[in-house]
Amino acid sequence: MFKETALILAGHGSTQNADSSRFTRQTAHRIRERGIFGEVRSAFWKEQPSYADAVRGLSSKKVVVVPWFLANGYFTTKILKREFAEITGVECRVTEPIGARPEILGHLQKRAKRLLSAKSWKPHEVTLLVASHGTPLHAGSRGAAVLGSPHSGRTRGGIAPFFGRWTAWVGGCAKAFGNRGVG
Repeated sequence: MFKETALILAGHGSTQNADSSRFTRQTAHRIRERGIFGEVRSAFWKEQPSYADAVRGLSSKKVVVVPWFLANGYFTTKILKREFAEITGVECRVTEPIGARPEILGHLQKRAKRLLSAKSWKPHEVTLLVASHGTPLHAGSRGAAVLGSPHSGRTRGGIAPFFGRWTAWVGGCAKAFGNRGVG
C-alpha cells in the first residue's frame, strides 16, 4: 500500500454553496477508511481547508494530489501546479484530473442509462447535456467537455456540446418539452 504517502483530493469549492464540496469530502473520507494511504485529506481553492492548510501538519513527506476536476484546464495546469510546487520538506505530485480517466465516460453512460430506464424514456427522445465552464485564462478549458466525448456533435440521443448562454438554452428546452424533470 501507500502508508508513507498522503493523498489530497484538490477541488475548487465555492463561496456561494458550501454543499458543493460535500462529495469531495465524502470521497476523501471513504478512501481514508480503506487505509490505502497514510493520510487522506480534501482541500479547496474557495473553501477550507485551503491547499496550503491541507499540506500543513502532514506526517507524510510524499503527497499525491488528485485534482477533483473533470478535465485539464486553468486550475489543473496553473493553480494546482503553483500551489503544490515548492513546499519545504514535502514532495508533491499533481496527477491528471479525475475526469481525465477514460472510465469516467463509462460511468456517465451507465448513469444516463439508469435515468432513462427510471423515467421510461427512449434514448432517441433525449439529449444528454454535459455542462461545464471554462475561463479565458486557459485556451483548453472551453473544449474540455467536447474532447471528453466520443459523440460530440450528435444532438439527438447523444451528447450536445453547447457554448455560451446554456442556461437560456436549457430553459427553452424545458418549455418546449413540458418541463420534464431529470432529477
